[in-house]
Amino acid sequence: MPSVSEMFPSEYLEYEDIKPAIDAGKRAVVVIERVECSEMWDTQLNQNVPKWMLKFNGKKKKMILSKTNAKRIAKVTGSDDSDGWAGATIELTTEAGRHFGQDFPHILRVWTGEAPKMARRR
Repeated sequence: MPSVSEMFPSEYLEYEDIKPAIDAGKRAVVVIERVECSEMWDTQLNQNVPKWMLKFNGKKKKMILSKTNAKRIAKVTGSDDSDGWAGATIELTTEAGRHFGQDFPHILRVWTGEAPKMARRR
């Protein structure tokens, strides 16, 4: 029988897409092709909102860019300017955390080479 992710595939990168690397004790290595802004439906606001996305070389799915991951990419690349991120190789991993008041075991994160800091409780 198919898994839920096979029945309802996402057009955006998610844990299941990098799970094979994580299960092998590695991180998913990707090369940033470009940073772009796309419209996405926000269920809380009930309207389309602009969201920043990462497109990777050779990958179909885009990754929704969070503020946390944007700061991590700036640290890894040494550039706060997203125009300078194209061509940069980054590593993706997962971390447990809270998002919109819910606990998630596998939030996609850019690896900086440092242990993650404890998330603040809200």
